[in-house]
Amino acid sequence: MQLLTNVDDILHPLRGTALRDTTIVDLMNLIAVCVVSGNVRRTAQIALGSPHSKDYLNLKNYKINPHRRSFGWTSNNSGFFFLFYVCMCVYTSKQNKNWVYLCAYLNGIYFFIWKVFAELGMDYTDICERIRDNGEPGLCWLENMQQFGRMKDPVDKRDVYATGGAPYTAKYAYLYAKIVTLGDTPWDESNRVLHKNRRIGVSMSGLQQFVSKYGVDHLQTFCDEAYAMLKSLDQLTSQAWKINPSIKMTCIKPSGSISLLTGSTPGMHWPEASYYLRRVRIPKEAQGLVRPLMEANYPLEQAAEDENTLCVSFPVAVGDERIKSIHDVSMREQLEMAAFLQRHWCDNQVSVTVTFDNDREGVHLSNMLDEFQYKLKSVSFLPKFATQTTYPQMPYEAITKQHYVQLLQALKPLDFNKFSEAIDVDRDMEPHKFCDKDSCQM
Repeated sequence: MQLLTNVDDILHPLRGTALRDTTIVDLMNLIAVCVVSGNVRRTAQIALGSPHSKDYLNLKNYKINPHRRSFGWTSNNSGFFFLFYVCMCVYTSKQNKNWVYLCAYLNGIYFFIWKVFAELGMDYTDICERIRDNGEPGLCWLENMQQFGRMKDPVDKRDVYATGGAPYTAKYAYLYAKIVTLGDTPWDESNRVLHKNRRIGVSMSGLQQFVSKYGVDHLQTFCDEAYAMLKSLDQLTSQAWKINPSIKMTCIKPSGSISLLTGSTPGMHWPEASYYLRRVRIPKEAQGLVRPLMEANYPLEQAAEDENTLCVSFPVAVGDERIKSIHDVSMREQLEMAAFLQRHWCDNQVSVTVTFDNDREGVHLSNMLDEFQYKLKSVSFLPKFATQTTYPQMPYEAITKQHYVQLLQALKPLDFNKFSEAIDVDRDMEPHKFCDKDSCQM
């Protein structure tokens, strides 16, 4: 109900006028707040806009848009693209009262990506001014996406109709991804594009650990040989299955959850520090998680953005002292790494958020974009400030070794069995068989 009230407050004064960029993204952010507050099903959104739109560039300028402060936090450039579908219908009755019907297919983990479609050779001055404030918007070079696979390969135009962004372990990752394309979605138009393109994304993670152990030359050899193997495998597999070859096959994704599970550095990124806090948000009512964490002395605090959510902090040690922290890596080095992977591995985009010292490196943003616009397909930025963090309760926060040891010594073993009765599980629930009357999907 709060969502409908908030949407009505935004749309009611705009009756009879065209929707502006700000209004459209306001609605998306408000939906996000509603979804996140439910702590059940979450999704990812991406809002792509014109680099020439002042409204769009000022979405997170709260001096111009103070009304967005309460929900603009959902536009956090720390996630990536999961399945997303939102259908929105707006009706105005004779009584001039707006009624909004929201129908959403939501899956995955919610993050909001705010990016502009940049034009090669454009003036980046206005965009850089906004990036220096809070790291947004990110940039996507659609022309590079349409023209190239990997940036080292000749122009192939295999993705010319694109209007938006997407060894043995690699072999099996490919086979899994290719099999997924054999399934259909509920939407005919989506199926038509899916069957035509068969786009997949085989990603790599823990790249900084790889480079620290084997060197960048070894990584280049691995990327080139693995990519060639995947191209050959895709031709054979597609021919055998009588389907189209995949127009794009490789990517570097943010790899948040998977990296946490394996203890690896995320995607192409450097770790926050040798020792840091990793914050995770959990619903307050999930007592089967909350109570064991409290008993084990893990730091828990109220989430700054939602009264129904708690923030738990896990002390982490990277372990390999040869790996530099992100604070020891320049903006150029990060961009060079992204360009390296875009050249030798990714025919889709490299997911990268480049952190930079706002005082020392911020003035060079425009020059960096002038140079790397021909080497990348998309990029996001996050400024580092000397006196403050950009957002409260950041997912990663550097700590000292002494602080890490203190937290570690205070921890007790986690015992989830002790509070198993607090976990709401319907053990008698029938698994979903996708049956409709007398027939079932296979």
